[in-house]
Amino acid sequence: MTYFCTYCSARKDKREGLLPAIERYKDERINHIYDGAMAIGVGFLILSGEYGLIRSKDKIPYYDHRLKTEEVEAIAGKMVKQLKRLHATQIVYFTESLEKDRQVGPYLRAIQIACDRASVALSVFNI
Repeated sequence: MTYFCTYCSARKDKREGLLPAIERYKDERINHIYDGAMAIGVGFLILSGEYGLIRSKDKIPYYDHRLKTEEVEAIAGKMVKQLKRLHATQIVYFTESLEKDRQVGPYLRAIQIACDRASVALSVFNI
């Protein structure tokens, strides 16, 4: 199965309790990529520094965590299992370029490692 994927956002709905990920994250980029995935009938995932790969309907609490370089290996290991459970065959990953935002680097590296280890095709598009 093919999935569109992008990284999470620092801007979040701070309401208590669990919210679907697509509601928790308050970012135009995420919503735009989600809409594109729905329009063409592919899956959609958000790469969270806290939870790994989450689906739009997965309910998550509010959290504040940016993926750090030293955490990449651990989250990539978790993501390999998630990719297999999701029967992913291809990830189309949308990211800001490293030149524009160095903080997206750990997220990009994590998805690269996870896809390589899970034998999932990866296409990366800078937005």
